[in-house]
Amino acid sequence: MTAGTKNYNLEKNPDYAYAFSWETDEDEFASTLPEKGTYSFLFTFATGESYSAAEALSDKKLLPAEITKADFGSNKIELKWEEVDDAQAIYIRLTETDGDVIFSNLVNNSGYLQGDDTDYTISQSSGSWKSGYTMTNGTSYIVEVIALLADSSGGLQAVSTGTATVVWGVE
Repeated sequence: MTAGTKNYNLEKNPDYAYAFSWETDEDEFASTLPEKGTYSFLFTFATGESYSAAEALSDKKLLPAEITKADFGSNKIELKWEEVDDAQAIYIRLTETDGDVIFSNLVNNSGYLQGDDTDYTISQSSGSWKSGYTMTNGTSYIVEVIALLADSSGGLQAVSTGTATVVWGVE
C-alpha cells in the first residue's frame, strides 16, 4: 500500500442518527496486508467542516478460528473451535448461503465473547435474530466465528473469520 489520497463517500445508516459506513468493493481487496505504521484520515463533511484522525496499525494478524464442531440438535447449534491466538474478543454469526446475516450473538453491540472462549450455542432464544426470520428445516446455513484484535485505544487492528456449514433440523 502506498501513501496517497483517496476519497470515499460514506452512506448514512438509516437505523442510527449518527452512523455512516463505506464498504470496500470485492475487487479492491488485496492478498497482502497493509504496512505497519500510522495512517492519517481527513473527514470533510457536506457543511465544509473537517476533522482529522490518525490510526496506528500493527503488524499482528489473527488466523481464522478452526471450527471443530458445528452440529444441530434439540433446536440449537452447538459450536466448538480451537482458541484463536491473540484474539481479544469473539462473536458469532449465522448467515444464509448468500451471506445475509440472520443471527448474531451481539445484542445492541454488546455480548462479545472473551478472546480465549472456544464454544457457543446458537438457539432461537439467544442473541439477535433477523426480524421475522423463520428457520427452515433442511436448509444449509453458514456459521461464522469472528475473532477481533484491537489496539490500546480500541481501534480495530485485525479480524479473522472461521466458517462451517450446518443444516438446520438435521441431526
